[in-house]
Amino acid sequence: MPFPQTPAAFRNMALMPGQRLLSARLQAGRGSMIDEALAIAIFLAIPVEFTELAFLRLPLLALILGLAVLAWRDLVPVLRRGWIFFLIPAFCLISVLWSAFAFETIRFSIFTAFALVTAALMAVRLDHRQIVVALMLAKLLIAIASLMFMEQTYVGGLNGGWAILGLYPHKNVLGGHMVAMMIAATVILFDHRYEKIWRIAALPTLGLGAFFVFNAQSATALVLMALGCAAAATIGGIWRPAAAVRGLRTMVLAGGIFVTAAGVLALSSFSQTDPWTYTLEKLGKDSSLTGRTAIWDRGDIIIEQHPVLGVGADAFWRPGVGQARQIVGMFGDSPANQFNFHNVYYEVTVHTGYAGLTLYLIVMAIALYILVIHWWRNQRAIDGFFIAMLAVILARSQTESEMFLFLSLSMVTLWTGVFLAIRDQVERDGKAA
Repeated sequence: MPFPQTPAAFRNMALMPGQRLLSARLQAGRGSMIDEALAIAIFLAIPVEFTELAFLRLPLLALILGLAVLAWRDLVPVLRRGWIFFLIPAFCLISVLWSAFAFETIRFSIFTAFALVTAALMAVRLDHRQIVVALMLAKLLIAIASLMFMEQTYVGGLNGGWAILGLYPHKNVLGGHMVAMMIAATVILFDHRYEKIWRIAALPTLGLGAFFVFNAQSATALVLMALGCAAAATIGGIWRPAAAVRGLRTMVLAGGIFVTAAGVLALSSFSQTDPWTYTLEKLGKDSSLTGRTAIWDRGDIIIEQHPVLGVGADAFWRPGVGQARQIVGMFGDSPANQFNFHNVYYEVTVHTGYAGLTLYLIVMAIALYILVIHWWRNQRAIDGFFIAMLAVILARSQTESEMFLFLSLSMVTLWTGVFLAIRDQVERDGKAA
């Protein structure tokens, strides 16, 4: 090969490895491998409930903010269209006026806004399928690492006994992350438009996720695994193919309603108790949902004391708050550890009052409407990943508070889906203009 004679030729040769890196993709789409690596890092280190990589969170958020500035031409139109979502962190920031923990309230508000920017950045840089693959790979890496560090703890759980936690701080955190990974794997398995290597990897990923969920002794995780994977499999394996036959979707929907109703009636007839109590007993739960109803009773008292504006965002679960110490003490935990009301509606109302709850419900309703309508109108182009995740998140909102933590895995994922829908709308409007 002749030696290059011009500086331009030399520069072109020097750029070739970088060009190859930028042209490579883990999954075909608009984002480069660098964008995909960033998404994997976000799903690994950003979730606040996963403490093992907490030391990476602030540097990663700083990097995201810098990239957001560089990508402002693509990002600003999407953020402008989704301005209403920032009313939640704005209200949280205003609550510093009556919060007893001003610094914590300001930090919580800033992180909530950063979560929205993070989701929007992934939405403008990556395609739908690239995000699904990135989430599966991120959680798969943690699952494999957890096999090497099989930490266990004794829990009451499903049948009581030793629960496998791996690298996760709590069985509910492990369960939530494994369910998200399994939903992604199920979606990939049923959609031929994903790269073949990921479809091959999806099946063992499902097996590994099921291993951790069953050994986490978490009834909630078991229920959500069944709900999420069933929703993803139904959308990908039945609902989408049914579009090819006129009227078949209506029959599928009617059949699903009939089977569900028949199952509830059969359970009521053959069991000596009501279906709710029977289900709780089979899952190893009592009527208090492992003490959750006692927490909610205390929450009612606190809401009565601060009904309109609450105590301030992120200003309740603090070592210096007597009522918080009492609730945590009921479970023998330390006030310094993370704790919550195990219900997002109680969490929001205690911290921001009925005013904050009203705003939260309106904003979330708009976000979910955008997400669902976008999927409904584009079912042939995109799979049901975000819809299955939405079903799990809404079900989990009754027993967990993560919907108020925008930097949690489920909410970063949900907001990414919402901003993907907004990005598509912005691009369609731009083409029309």
